[in-house]
Amino acid sequence: MSEELNSIETQAQNLISKHPKNGGEIFFLTFRQLNCLAVMVILGASGMVSLEDFGIFVFSAIYMCFLSKFAFPLNEAQQKPVFDPDSKILGFYLLFTAVIGLFLPIFYIFYGIIGGDKDEIKAAVPHVFLLTSQVNPP
Repeated sequence: MSEELNSIETQAQNLISKHPKNGGEIFFLTFRQLNCLAVMVILGASGMVSLEDFGIFVFSAIYMCFLSKFAFPLNEAQQKPVFDPDSKILGFYLLFTAVIGLFLPIFYIFYGIIGGDKDEIKAAVPHVFLLTSQVNPP
C-alpha cells in the first residue's frame, strides 16, 4: 500500500515539475504574448495592415534578436531589476499608458466595426498592430 502511495506521489511530482512555473507559459509564449499574437493575426487577416507595417515588424524582430545576442549579451552576474516591481507610480503609469495606447484604439476599432465605417478603423489598425508587435517577455 505504501509503495503504491509513493509511486503515485512521485508521478504527481513529475507531472508538476513538467508544467511551466513562470506565469502560465505555453510552449515558449506567455499568455500576454499569445493574446497580442491573436490581435496581430486578426488585424493582419482583415487586410487593413499594410505591407510596410508587416515589414517593420519583421525587421524590428530580427534587429532585436541581433541586439540581444551581440550588443547586449546576457550576463547573469549583472542581472538586477531596473524598476521596483512594487512601485505604485510605475503601476499607475502602465495602467494609464495601456488605456490610452491600447484600449482606446481597440474600442475605436470595435465602434467602427459596429457602425460599419471602415475609414475610421483604418486610422487605428496600424497603431494597434505595431503596438501589439512590441510586447516583450516579462
